Amino acid sequence: MKRRKFILGTVSASTSVALMTQFALQAEAKPTNVRDEWTKLLLKISTPVLDSAANGQLKQDLPSYKPNRKIFGPLEAFSRTLCGLAPYLVLENNNILLDKYKSATKNLFTPSSTDYVQLEAVGEERQPLVDMAFLAYTYINYPTLYHILSTDTKKTIVESFNKVRTIEPYPSNWLLFSAMVELFLHISSNDGDLSKIENALRQFEKWYAGDGWYGDGEDFHFDYYNSLVIHPFLHTIYEKCDELKMEPKMGNLRLGEKKERILKIAQRHAKQLEMLIMADGSFPAVGRSMAYRTGIFHHLAYMATKNLLPDMLTHGQVRSAMNAAIQKIWSKKDNFDTKNWLTLGLYGQQPGLSDSYIDVGSLYLATTIFMPLGLPPQHPFWTEPDQDWTQKKIWSGADVKGDYYFSQ
Repeated sequence: MKRRKFILGTVSASTSVALMTQFALQAEAKPTNVRDEWTKLLLKISTPVLDSAANGQLKQDLPSYKPNRKIFGPLEAFSRTLCGLAPYLVLENNNILLDKYKSATKNLFTPSSTDYVQLEAVGEERQPLVDMAFLAYTYINYPTLYHILSTDTKKTIVESFNKVRTIEPYPSNWLLFSAMVELFLHISSNDGDLSKIENALRQFEKWYAGDGWYGDGEDFHFDYYNSLVIHPFLHTIYEKCDELKMEPKMGNLRLGEKKERILKIAQRHAKQLEMLIMADGSFPAVGRSMAYRTGIFHHLAYMATKNLLPDMLTHGQVRSAMNAAIQKIWSKKDNFDTKNWLTLGLYGQQPGLSDSYIDVGSLYLATTIFMPLGLPPQHPFWTEPDQDWTQKKIWSGADVKGDYYFSQ
């Protein structure tokens, strides 16, 4: 009897091993579609914002934990969500999503609407300039989303930009917010104040600290604002100003020549961002605005989407690194509340990481990591095999070339 039990047990174990092997082979034969996963997550994050705004209820529905910031929340949530959603919207051309976007835009920027956004500064709070700049950045890079709006909505959009242009920027990355607003007004109505663009470009030329990093003003800040704002905005402004032949109108900026330098500096910073993603997908939680979560990699996503990655970074390597960061952050269930609005924090609910200027609407800059969804499924970003990224290579014992100071 004991021998029989032993034989049965052996057969059972062998069968289990065979089944496990079969399941493993099936899993290998049907790899997870990373692009589909990213799409589902982007839509999960953006749907509460887009649906509420399309229904004229964003003011009512958007949670807020800071009474003094609540008034700015709807514009923050919409403009920042659109930064990450725009590439996908334009590529997919999904009529349902585009109709929601058009309804949302009309509701938020029509003065008679109950969802009309706050466009003036409130005391010393100058937030509307920031988020209209993010909207300008989206429209400059994805002009289709502006052109498909009705004539009346486009008119109110331009009026909204004219309102925020009177807000004085701080001498920091905020200069780029003013510059982006003026660039959009120059493109849309030939009414931009080019001196504000010129001033921003000249100041950041002075504030370049070296090795791919800019100071955020005269002082250097060790945080992620080079990725969150500075590099994507600077590159967009230089690229568009050069494309529009604006040099004669802006003094001797040598736009074409400097654009190449700006690109090389931007590529260096993209490489550094890739190197900051650890083997498990985590990354150093340093500096302010960590609650923007995966928005930390805005610049890396921007460069990938623009096909501007440096030669030493392959598409498969960058996608794998970004996917590791996405999986690390968004696997934490309490990043969302019960209605799928984002919660304050980096890795779950961590309100201590939400700076004084951050409320729920602010958090939607996290969508910018999904910008590569604007690349079609056939693009090498999606088709190249998974590859280990820098930190995964190093900490698995692989031999990797050293990283050295970039002089430009």
